[in-house]
Amino acid sequence: MVRTSEWPALLMGLMATFIGVGISRFAYTPFIPALVESNWFSSSEAAYLGAANLVGYFIGALGSHWVSERFGVMRTILAAFTLVALSLALSTQVHPFPFFAMLRFIAGAAGAALVVVAPSYALMATSAERRPIVGSCIFTGIGLGILFSSFLAPVIVSQGLSVSWSILCAITVLAMLIASWGMTHLHRAAKNQPPQAQGESPSQSVSFIILLLFLAYGLDAAGFIPHSVFWVDFLAREQHLGIEEASFQWGVLGVGAVIGSLLAGQLAYRIGWGRSLSIAFLLFTLAILLPFFSTAFLPRYTSSLIVGAMIPAIVTLISGRLSELVSPVQHKKYWGKATAYFAAAQAGSGLVMSAFYDWSGKYHWLFLVGSILMFAGLICIQISQAKQKRQLI
Repeated sequence: MVRTSEWPALLMGLMATFIGVGISRFAYTPFIPALVESNWFSSSEAAYLGAANLVGYFIGALGSHWVSERFGVMRTILAAFTLVALSLALSTQVHPFPFFAMLRFIAGAAGAALVVVAPSYALMATSAERRPIVGSCIFTGIGLGILFSSFLAPVIVSQGLSVSWSILCAITVLAMLIASWGMTHLHRAAKNQPPQAQGESPSQSVSFIILLLFLAYGLDAAGFIPHSVFWVDFLAREQHLGIEEASFQWGVLGVGAVIGSLLAGQLAYRIGWGRSLSIAFLLFTLAILLPFFSTAFLPRYTSSLIVGAMIPAIVTLISGRLSELVSPVQHKKYWGKATAYFAAAQAGSGLVMSAFYDWSGKYHWLFLVGSILMFAGLICIQISQAKQKRQLI
């Protein structure tokens, strides 16, 4: 149960993940078929627009810690919200491909800044024993963004793409106002608290465990690209299920995403961050593999639900695992590095998979590749767990 004193941190972090990932990134996925059918872009151009967003996410993750240290956390968060809103407002009209790609790039970069800076700031203001609960609630913003965009996508897209982008822009502005309220309260509370110690740098052995976490997080990012970017288009056009069913599957994925982070927090509270990560990676691997064999009713719904749940679950668990290994003040720095690994792998795999689709015209094999990448991430987690156990003996 969330305590009254935790609401400013929770709402600020929740709105940041809601916009930073749910709106600036995942909301684009249901738009792909409409962009193609409305002749805004070709199918390959629409796929590359998704990849441009991933490249922006990488650049934003790489630089957001430095920017927040240079200009302050509050200014960085507000600027990021503003840039996302601006990119969505400018997307309401048809533009040449390079300009539209730049808009998707800006949305990705600003979204990454929100995901790196805001949750760390919120968790720094939360006691260690309450972080699994508050952290899991913060990352439900990812699922809420997916859920909102998916269930409204068939309705708003039918009114025209311009209206759709305008609605997303308005939502971003509203989320910024809510986050600003939370930040204001956190800033006032921080003035009455003594400054927190930086904490010691991680030892060599702990640094190796952190590196394995970074690698696993990167493999996670690459592994679910087929679902996060191509799932709707794969079902709608390649599997001939139509936009309505494909959009509904994105909604099922969104339902999973809303509950996934909360379930991850509860599981971590009971069995720990590390063991929870192993379970999450195993479930993710199997769920990504399912569409390679079948997109019939049961495999389709199972894959959408579990993949949706695991997307924010692993974000929550990686962030929480890092909070065990480094001090609260250092968390933003290392969470920024983790997000950079995530974004680099996502951008690289997004470009490669987009190029593969451009060459082959098929998404089917990407699900096998994604499951192999996710399984490699599971191996990294298992090695990190074994390394820590040897340290404790």
